[in-house]
Amino acid sequence: MDKRQQAKKNQERKLKRIRAGETWSINDVRTRGHKATITKVKNDEVRHIPRTHQPITRRMKNIQLQENPQKSDKRKTYILPKVQKTSFKYLGKKQKGEDIKNPVDKSIIRHLKKQDRKNK
Repeated sequence: MDKRQQAKKNQERKLKRIRAGETWSINDVRTRGHKATITKVKNDEVRHIPRTHQPITRRMKNIQLQENPQKSDKRKTYILPKVQKTSFKYLGKKQKGEDIKNPVDKSIIRHLKKQDRKNK
């Protein structure tokens, strides 16, 4: 098996491990290594909602979460008000134990996902 086939198999394995609602780090130009909640995985495209500590990102007002998903971090956490899409190849590592558990925060994410479906 040559290197190209092996790389494709590894990519398919990683794609099967990604689930909506999990937290992964995204290493594309717009997210730059921040952690993001995955909303949808389809073929080579990953839709996600990035998290940050800043109240404003790219002149957009971010939505503050009630509870920081990172247990040891006491700073305020915000999510971007838009679902972003990126290529599968920019996915970093899975962040264990940092999924959003607060019911109000989950409802905000559901609302953003619903808006994203309407805008397609």
